[in-house]
Amino acid sequence: GGAIYSSISNLNISHTSISSNNAGNADAGGLNLIYSNANISDVIINGNTSGYCGGIIATYSNLIMNNVIVRDNISIGSTGGIGIYQTDANFNDVIISDNVAERQSGGMTAIASNLTFTNVEISGNSAGYGGGGIRIENGEWDDFVVTFTDVRIVENSALGTWGGVSGGG
Repeated sequence: GGAIYSSISNLNISHTSISSNNAGNADAGGLNLIYSNANISDVIINGNTSGYCGGIIATYSNLIMNNVIVRDNISIGSTGGIGIYQTDANFNDVIISDNVAERQSGGMTAIASNLTFTNVEISGNSAGYGGGGIRIENGEWDDFVVTFTDVRIVENSALGTWGGVSGGG
C-alpha cells in the first residue's frame, strides 16, 4: 500500500487520516491488508491513488470499519475506493463517495466475501465501465452473504453498465 501495508497482522487504526498517498501501479494507495485483522474507526481515507484499489484493499482478512469516510480515491485500473477479496467485512456508519476507477468499480469491489452494511452511503462514485457504485461477485465460491440495512446507493455512474450495483459470478 502507498501508506500502510499489513500482512498477517492485527491492526487498529483510529482518529487518523490516510490521505494523498500514491502506490503507482501497485495495489492500494491507502491501506493494503493481507491475512490481517483490522479494526478501523473514526478514519478518513481520501485522495489516494494506485494501479488497483485507490483507497483500501483487503484480501483473506477480517475488516471492521466504524465511522469511516472513503472519498476521492483514484485507481488507474479497477476499484477506486475499496476492494474486498475473500474477506469478512462489516461497515457501520461508512461513506464511500466520489471515488474513481478508470476501468470498473468506482466505489467498491467485493468478491467471494461476507459483507454487512449498516447505515452506509455509496454515492457519487464513477467507473469507466461497469459497477459505478459497488460490484459484487461470487468468484468460484457460492457460500457468502451480503446484508444491507439502512443503505443509500445513489448518484453513481459507469460509462458502460450498472451505475449503482453490479453483480455476477
